[in-house]
Amino acid sequence: MRNKLFSILYICLVAISACEKDVENIKAPYFQQKLVITSFISPSDTISSIFVSSNSDIYNELDTLESLGNLSATISNGISEIDLTPVEGGFIFKPKDMPIEEGKTYTLKVRNDKGLSAEASCTVPYARNFSLEADTTRDLKTDSYLGNYYQIRSEIYLTDSPGEKNYFRFICKERDFDSSYFYNPSILRILGTKFELFTDQEKDGEKIFVNSIIVTDPVNSDSAFLTFYLLNTDRDYYNYHKTLYEYISGNYFGEISRVYSNVNDGLGIFASYTVDSLVLRLK
Repeated sequence: MRNKLFSILYICLVAISACEKDVENIKAPYFQQKLVITSFISPSDTISSIFVSSNSDIYNELDTLESLGNLSATISNGISEIDLTPVEGGFIFKPKDMPIEEGKTYTLKVRNDKGLSAEASCTVPYARNFSLEADTTRDLKTDSYLGNYYQIRSEIYLTDSPGEKNYFRFICKERDFDSSYFYNPSILRILGTKFELFTDQEKDGEKIFVNSIIVTDPVNSDSAFLTFYLLNTDRDYYNYHKTLYEYISGNYFGEISRVYSNVNDGLGIFASYTVDSLVLRLK
């Protein structure tokens, strides 16, 4: 039986190696360098960041990074335009330089001294009061290892703003302060699904269930809070993160999933959002 198994394996290896061929005179596809922009702006930001990089030639040396050259960038709100401050990895600007306001359209332009340029625009959504609610219960649980403990469950709801298309992203943060941890008494945890994206499609103006957050009752903490963030995003923000999630979690043996881009003459994303939030004190 062992000899038969080795024979089968040997035949398979020979068959596989027989399928290999050396291919010569193959011309790789033409590579065109483009600027890659990543930026999300919001009226709630104290500093707005624009990250700039370059695409890479995947058919040659993979570890070769294309030079960006000397970069410059501007942003305009349709009335005034400012030059952005260069930093490592891209650019920044502050509200005193160019305030980000609801309902306004902003145009970002990036260029370098190699002749490359990229441009993108986004319109900031209006901030809405979505009347966030947290329906919270505290339940006693029993575990063979932990014994008896309490669990806190918060069911999160929003009331949709009627008459407009809304794109949402939900994020929850738990902040605990425990003085017994001398070196790091403040602990921050991101809860829920990292890519919690949804829309108000077929639920316009209705009360919408957002997510269910479950945490262990922080009985040993000095204080503890849950903060629920609801991002009201533009369509480009939603499409980019949705396709990015599909790309990361996709079927590696299936068709390649393209990541959404709204950058002209380049690649990447320039999008915006406003924030509504709710703080729940656990202790």
